Amino acid sequence: MAMTCYTDWKFIRAGATSKTKGLLRYLEYREDRYNHHPRAAGPERWIDCGLGRGWREILRNASELQTGKVLLRSLVIRPPQELVAQLQAIDPKLWNDRLKLMKEVVDRVMGAEMERAGIQRPNGSRQPLDLPYSHVIHAGAEKEASKARTPT
Repeated sequence: MAMTCYTDWKFIRAGATSKTKGLLRYLEYREDRYNHHPRAAGPERWIDCGLGRGWREILRNASELQTGKVLLRSLVIRPPQELVAQLQAIDPKLWNDRLKLMKEVVDRVMGAEMERAGIQRPNGSRQPLDLPYSHVIHAGAEKEASKARTPT
């Protein structure tokens, strides 16, 4: 099954730690559009790819890495909801592995972005960027939708 995902890149300006803290906490404790996990009892939410395992660590690391203009970039990846809803009937095994599938989507998108934004070499090839990032995936056990959000 091939699909095109909705993506939305945003950035938070350098120095806007309060706004960043709010976004990271929202992503960590969010379950779906209306429900949130209890702060003390929720599952591990962040998948650490070099930036951190929780909102505090990510904020601290992003603050150390910020440029003069950008503190944090975020990316929302949302597959077409109607196709995700059909996945359970079409391929139950893939439906059960949808968190792994979403992680693979995030890793591919981030790899492509690092390649695209890399440094052009004199011979025409590109040196990919090596940016740390972390991501959280929202895909409830009985939900028909999956969503990933990645701060970089």
